[in-house]
Amino acid sequence: MTWPDFVLPETPFRTYFTLLLERGARPAIYLEGVRLACNFVTVAHGLTMLSSISPIDAYACFSHGLFLTATGNGREVEAVNATFWDLVPSFEAANTVGELVMYHISRLHAEGTRLWNRSWRFVVSPDCLGRCSYGACCRNCFFYWYARELCIFY
Repeated sequence: MTWPDFVLPETPFRTYFTLLLERGARPAIYLEGVRLACNFVTVAHGLTMLSSISPIDAYACFSHGLFLTATGNGREVEAVNATFWDLVPSFEAANTVGELVMYHISRLHAEGTRLWNRSWRFVVSPDCLGRCSYGACCRNCFFYWYARELCIFY
């Protein structure tokens, strides 16, 4: 998963990647789910792909929670949040997953004007917001801070 841009449709590796998708390879499903979720037109399809492996893959689970948060689906993210914390052993591991997913998003999102900043108005603020911050958050607002980053930079 080091070079996620190899999965983009215009690359020569896409044929092999499509074969991996057809065979149900989890890393392929994860990367394609992120690629689709990065695009407003295909975000729902990306969320469906991510949710299919979210219960067993920390990267897909984080991505699923992130895009649910960024699209204002606060009620749905509660279950994903609980699953994510069952999949990662610590905050350090959670941040490592989050940073790698954000790197993948940076490589797979559509170039051009930032589109996610328009979705920020849909994001539900967690109750702990006054006590937490980006560098010192809790399990309740973990996805919120990454969604904020997504909406600001992408």
